[in-house]
Amino acid sequence: MRKGFTLIELLVVIAIIAILAAILFPVFAKAREKARQSSCLSNVKQLALANMQYAQDYDERTLPYSTLPSGGGYMWFELCQPYIKNTQVLKCPSQNPTNMSQTRSMPVSYGLTRSSGCLGEGGEQGVALGRIVYPAETYCMLDNRANNDETQSFGTFYAPPGNTWGTHGTMSNRHNEGANIGFYDGHAKWMSREAAWAMPYYDFN
Repeated sequence: MRKGFTLIELLVVIAIIAILAAILFPVFAKAREKARQSSCLSNVKQLALANMQYAQDYDERTLPYSTLPSGGGYMWFELCQPYIKNTQVLKCPSQNPTNMSQTRSMPVSYGLTRSSGCLGEGGEQGVALGRIVYPAETYCMLDNRANNDETQSFGTFYAPPGNTWGTHGTMSNRHNEGANIGFYDGHAKWMSREAAWAMPYYDFN
């Protein structure tokens, strides 16, 4: 005559399953986030290359963050559309912003450096390539958020905390405590937020 499981045996099996789940679920979550980070990195690289293509078409001046002061006119993510032809590239898979400040009511997860400026606001209409002394080390665009809030989208980023530019657009750390960053030579890479802000090349002054 076959015997069923005893209550103790059943509890042991349940305990083993619970332990395995506690071990494996964080691993799966981390693997999923790494996949999203890789997809985001591809987005940033495409945008950085689009910036270089734009410069070739506009007298070696890179994308401005906007064509009129304070985000007026066309924003950089609208100006680069002829080169990427895909609005999905503008959205990080790890971010779902619900407040689209200065992004034309569309989710834009990345910010172009505010120092690219625009006419009428004391800045340039984009940045002359000749001014970028270290293009492989100078930040062009990166994972961004507004006011350190991942639910807010903002199309430009400011310098590190404590600067005089403001805090509206700030570097995100949504990818394993770091951000994907595009550079002015067209390459992109992940950096921790602390290491990124320790670099000197986020401005042109």
